[in-house]
Amino acid sequence: MDPFSHLLLGYLLGFGLWGASGLQYVIAAAIAGALPDADVALYPLSKRFPLLRHRGASHSILGVTVIAAVGMLVVPYAMGQLLGPFFAAGPLWKFFVSLEVGGLSHVLLDSMDHWSVPIFAPFSEREYRFDADRIVNVGSMAFTVIAYGLLLEERGRAPVWLWSLTSWLLLALAVGYIALRLLVRWRAGVAASTGIPAGHTSGEPVQIPLRRRGARGRWKAAAGGHVPTLARDYRQPPGRRARNGSGAVEPGSDRARGNLPELCTLPQSELDARRDPPFRRGTSDP
Repeated sequence: MDPFSHLLLGYLLGFGLWGASGLQYVIAAAIAGALPDADVALYPLSKRFPLLRHRGASHSILGVTVIAAVGMLVVPYAMGQLLGPFFAAGPLWKFFVSLEVGGLSHVLLDSMDHWSVPIFAPFSEREYRFDADRIVNVGSMAFTVIAYGLLLEERGRAPVWLWSLTSWLLLALAVGYIALRLLVRWRAGVAASTGIPAGHTSGEPVQIPLRRRGARGRWKAAAGGHVPTLARDYRQPPGRRARNGSGAVEPGSDRARGNLPELCTLPQSELDARRDPPFRRGTSDP
């Protein structure tokens, strides 16, 4: 995700926390929204200490907390020197909360795309991703440009109430977009794991688009061929190549999927009968 989007989301979340009266904390949250990417300066050390790589420890909950703890001592002083004494005033715990929220917003945005982040590092090496958005998204980039244009146009010209209204609207749009992308991704995951499209009503026929992997790894619509049974196990991981006891291709395998017609329509009752119990290696088709 680009640094401008990170700054914008940190700014909007900071505004949601403190409002127009806590401008110094809003700016601190915006700065924290971009701070985790400062790990690129540690690239020479990443070969010896892998956690210091880009999207490493700085993109974890502990890393963000360490950045916030150090930042609450450094950021207010720096803002006071650059922007004036007002921006250095306030309790340190409010700066800490602002920096923590801004840093966590950075981790959230980076986990939205297909790159993963080690949220619980260094306690766990497992990395997580939602895979709910693209790194380069024209829509989100357009939103960022428009948001910056509005905020810069209102700076020093518009009354406080108009600036506050604009910030609240932008915050609602940003949070709504993220929530919508996560919801769609979750429902898509549910449909993929069960084989039944999200929102399907019991008793209605289910249409399942059957596809095969093309030469470049993309899924293309299958054409021609026929398999007399439902050649897909809804509880079996995709990509499995196996044969059952009779020597036929086991349902759920790539070969079986590639031989199916483009759509398979079955009543819900038959789907339930074929799905429970699931197909297993060495068993015949029920």
